[in-house]
Amino acid sequence: MEDRTLCPEKGGLRIFRLEAGCEDREDWLDRLWELDREIFPNSPWGREAFQKNTENSFDTLLLCREEERLLGYALLRCLDAAELLILGVRKECRNRGIGTALLRELLPYGEGLPVWLEVREGNLAARKLYARQGFLEEGRRKGYYKDPKEDAILMKRDPGPAGMPEKGEE
Repeated sequence: MEDRTLCPEKGGLRIFRLEAGCEDREDWLDRLWELDREIFPNSPWGREAFQKNTENSFDTLLLCREEERLLGYALLRCLDAAELLILGVRKECRNRGIGTALLRELLPYGEGLPVWLEVREGNLAARKLYARQGFLEEGRRKGYYKDPKEDAILMKRDPGPAGMPEKGEE
């Protein structure tokens, strides 16, 4: 497992790709599943689903850690288009640039593909984060989310330079 140090001056937030061959994958999967249930209590994702995401060639699962503590994660699926399936950051760690860092590390895996995502209409912080990374609102899915029922905003980021934010826009 190869880590990338993001903020050495802050003690070193690290982002790494969780893959089938990782020596301590089972431990990280347990931590990931716990964090996912904390952030998204009604998430349909289970530990087995995350495990399968690490075992195929079309999913990229990145984790952000500080020391041995998991702070956030993001999952991108790349087929004929790319889809950001999930992005989560521990509640007390938000507004530290972790979501931005995860996106910036993850998006190159979908190079050359449009990237799609759904986000809760009321999640304004996430919508702003995605907009800063070049995503534009493309539509709405009525009643997409349950508990509570809420519309999803469908967002898309086109491939290539037009979809990339300028330096300093983060």
